[in-house]
Amino acid sequence: MKPSATAMNAQLGTGARFVLVSGLAVGTDFLLAFTLRTFTGLPLSVSAAITFVAVGVMVYFIHEHWTFQREGSQTSKSRMAKNLLANCAAWISRVAVIASLERLAEPHGIIMAGLYFGAGAGVSFTINFLANKFWVFGDRR
Repeated sequence: MKPSATAMNAQLGTGARFVLVSGLAVGTDFLLAFTLRTFTGLPLSVSAAITFVAVGVMVYFIHEHWTFQREGSQTSKSRMAKNLLANCAAWISRVAVIASLERLAEPHGIIMAGLYFGAGAGVSFTINFLANKFWVFGDRR
């Protein structure tokens, strides 16, 4: 018998679901950003900005219907707007961190670029989690 989403939610707390979804999202974001950077020559900050938006849109729906799921969960225009604002704050923080590091030194090689991306992703992850948990989905009963 296949476990239901509700049963899986009971096994995994909200924080664990957020980390799982966000971990997969960051991995996807990372691969897309480096692919874009490699094949277009765009700066890492620009590549990361583009892919953050693409992945962020998908993640809202996963958070709405699984991560922060409640009985009768459905897409909400209000939560979608709040999520968009939270993602904007996270996006700005990620791009600012990566761009600031790029101004200090161009990230030559995948290790340095990965460290820059990781620093930006860490800041945006923290902002995104706090905003989603306490503001976007915090008022749900």
